[in-house]
Amino acid sequence: MKNNLMKYILTTLLIIFMIILSSCAAKNQEQQGPQPLDLKSLTPEQAVKEYYKTWGTYDFKTQYGLIDNNFKQLEPSAKDIQTFSAFMLAFFGEGKAIEPIETSQTYFDGKEAKVGYRVKLLFKDNTEKILSGVQALKLTENGWKLAAPYGDKAKVE
Repeated sequence: MKNNLMKYILTTLLIIFMIILSSCAAKNQEQQGPQPLDLKSLTPEQAVKEYYKTWGTYDFKTQYGLIDNNFKQLEPSAKDIQTFSAFMLAFFGEGKAIEPIETSQTYFDGKEAKVGYRVKLLFKDNTEKILSGVQALKLTENGWKLAAPYGDKAKVE
């Protein structure tokens, strides 16, 4: 009888300890917040979608990380993260939201890809426009990067 009582008490204490431990682990995970996006693991379509999604949430650091270094060297407005952020804010200063509608890969050879896209631009006056075009991407050691993110043939629908 004494052994059964001891087993019961130890089992109860072990269960209580496990509950406390798991709640502390869950709370710690909540406090860490969202994990940064692993840009190396994105497919070309995902890279284009993330470029526009992060633009819509003003996450210019991630957006800048999706741009090819050659473009950054050639384009004055993308020479560094501060200049790029200011340019993107000025370009979409009247904007309220940017929502990727669709992306579809149109070309892929393992080193380069082209992705068609459509995004909705929602302005502060609640008007909206659809922007569509094709993004060219290059595979780098850091994942898929947009070669010319500002686009040269973007259309407003």
